[in-house]
Amino acid sequence: MVEIDSVQAYCLMGPPGAGKTTQMQCLASALPYSARLSVGALLRDAAADGRLGAKQTQEINDGIFIADELFLALFSDSLFAKLRCSLDRNLETAVLLIEGMPRTEKQVCWLDDNLEYWRLILLEAPDEVLRQRLMRRRSAQQGTYRLTSSRTYVPVRECRADDRPSVIERRLRKYRQDVYHLLAAMDRQKIVVDATLPPTDVTHVIISSIARAQT
Repeated sequence: MVEIDSVQAYCLMGPPGAGKTTQMQCLASALPYSARLSVGALLRDAAADGRLGAKQTQEINDGIFIADELFLALFSDSLFAKLRCSLDRNLETAVLLIEGMPRTEKQVCWLDDNLEYWRLILLEAPDEVLRQRLMRRRSAQQGTYRLTSSRTYVPVRECRADDRPSVIERRLRKYRQDVYHLLAAMDRQKIVVDATLPPTDVTHVIISSIARAQT
């Protein structure tokens, strides 16, 4: 059990291209005492720095989920480090933002067992909108830089491997077949948001919902 019982955690989920990373950045700016943990960035960094083997790295590039046991070990290490470093001085109003989790029953159970309070924020959008967004992201990535978990910038010489058209279709299919049904059936309070709205409107809906939950 996480010892910091007063921390409120919000898990931001949705299909690829729903705008999870954009909303995480907006929420982190809007919520003064917050820590942010991105599952996608965590896995890509773990693959880049050798914490994952060749098989797991290829799975990530192909849009396939790695085994829960390995993922949860990486995630828990990063989560507790984030809690210790970012939230220890502002516990009464602390908010933990988790992007890209849960995706499986085991991950839901881990959250239930280790976090005193967590809620799901579910972004929803039609697949055609998601495809268009992902292809635009693929084009925009070339010639840019990304910030790693070690706070250094590295050049993005190639587009994200999981933004290839064939992988996009696999990721959308996997989400619709497995993840969406898991999240929709969860017996837990959810914040469901129309992700086709302008990003600022999506952020407003989420922040308003969080404010209501905190009262």
